[in-house]
Amino acid sequence: MIGKARESPYVWVAELKTEKETPVARSKSTRRGPLPSIQVRPDDPHLTRFAGLAPLLQFCTDQLQLTPAMARIVGNTSKRTHPVHLVLIAFLMANLAGVHRLRHIEELHDDALLNKLSRLKHWPVKKVFSRALAQLSEPAITKLIDLIATIGLTDIPHMTSAILDGDTTPLVCYGTQEGAQFGYCGKLGRNRRRHFPLVASLAANRAVVSAKYRDGSSPKAEEVRDFLIDARERLAKHVPDVPVMMRLDSGFYSKLLTTWMLTEDIHFAIAFPLQAHLKKTLANGPFSTIDEDIDIAILNGEYLHLDQRLRVVVIRRVVHDPQAPPPGKTIASHPRYRYQAILSSLDWDGVDIWRFYNDRGDCERIFKVGRQSLGLGCLVGQSFRANESAFLLRLLAFNLDRLFASHCASEAADIAIVPVREGLMSRQRRYYRSLGRLVEHGHQLILRISPSRLARCRWAFYAPHILRPA
Repeated sequence: MIGKARESPYVWVAELKTEKETPVARSKSTRRGPLPSIQVRPDDPHLTRFAGLAPLLQFCTDQLQLTPAMARIVGNTSKRTHPVHLVLIAFLMANLAGVHRLRHIEELHDDALLNKLSRLKHWPVKKVFSRALAQLSEPAITKLIDLIATIGLTDIPHMTSAILDGDTTPLVCYGTQEGAQFGYCGKLGRNRRRHFPLVASLAANRAVVSAKYRDGSSPKAEEVRDFLIDARERLAKHVPDVPVMMRLDSGFYSKLLTTWMLTEDIHFAIAFPLQAHLKKTLANGPFSTIDEDIDIAILNGEYLHLDQRLRVVVIRRVVHDPQAPPPGKTIASHPRYRYQAILSSLDWDGVDIWRFYNDRGDCERIFKVGRQSLGLGCLVGQSFRANESAFLLRLLAFNLDRLFASHCASEAADIAIVPVREGLMSRQRRYYRSLGRLVEHGHQLILRISPSRLARCRWAFYAPHILRPA
């Protein structure tokens, strides 16, 4: 935990909605004749579109002490109407609610729950969010990465060996943002303006361990090595004396990196670029069939002028549909195949190394879920520091949501509640963005929610300690 938990000044009570006003009853008029006219009155200031955020934010405030942690990260700032650390928490809340762009976040000023949870005098405008994100210093960025790692490694299971997965992702810049450079952006284009961050995650629970937001240039070998050293040290603080293995994509590869990992006795599997001399070797290579459409070949490292302790596992697949080919690269002399090469220090069977590396694909879920649910690919302005802060806060939101779901699952197991198994995208759509009505009675906050069975089941799982049947 971040610090000692303290009680909230308010008592949260989630009630099933049972209004005393005249209900809409079923009668014969529902089947015959015209319906009575319906009047719409947008005059209720207590409505909220994000009722499910209340238990999550209470968990972050009481259990994780997020507010003082963010205050320590920001440090002393000039006195403003909106404290910077509270603005950053409001930005975090909005992204968890599925609102990513600053001009859309500004439109949440009329939400009763967000205004209460933010602890601000009034909801900030777009300019305030932009200034707060750009105000973080370099030491503050380092502390924010520390907080991301601490949250992510809070509930790590017992492990005899740890696996770190490294991945890169291009963030396309639709403009002239600071630090943007032309580079390869996958399906979005071969030569687009981009930022190119690095992210390391733990395979056991898919939590982000370390991240580095970068400009659009390709990473240097020394930079990649220092990033992995940092990720390994952060992991060692929480799981000491546990051997670490690494799985990396081709953007991390360099001879300097492989030499360092061999020196440190770190076993690894890394995607190997299909260089010209390797393509010539594979044109007539010694492949053996492991499946109907999949062949495998294993080459010694010294054959490719590498360390003799290394091996290259090459997989080739038959292309049946050129419009939807399997993953891999093509060789001009053999267009009916797609090739994939994996460089590894493991002495396992070639098929086992291939399967071990393919499990790294789970770390792609961080970017997939982050882009769709947290706006991980959305830039917030021209300033590089503002985009860096937004990227890291969204990774913090990813770790917070994952830890909250894990906490709810453990509590449900203790009190024999049927668990709700869903990911962030589903939880955000079905729970965080649920409707409610927030009213205050003395020192008690009452959040009225729908009395439907689905709502009852989700609130019983995510917030059993605050649900009070009416």
